Amino acid sequence: PFSVTALSSSGIASIADIPDGAKIGFGPAGSTSDTYFPRMMEALGVNFERRNGGWSDLGGQLQDGLLDVIAFAAGVPVPAVSQP
Repeated sequence: PFSVTALSSSGIASIADIPDGAKIGFGPAGSTSDTYFPRMMEALGVNFERRNGGWSDLGGQLQDGLLDVIAFAAGVPVPAVSQP
């Protein structure tokens, strides 16, 4: 499964809402998410800055406002973004 996560306060409710130049976390370099999601986003016309890292680190960056979106190729719930 694929999922895209953004903070509810971001105003991002769909792929179409991802702002131009958004910082998107794709997981560890070379991972399944990092392999497929950038290509998917490009095909959908999303202009983004690629970020890589461990899921916990990316989850913290999302919560701190350093990332706009995290894109996962994983089953849900994903612990890194499941915390309130």
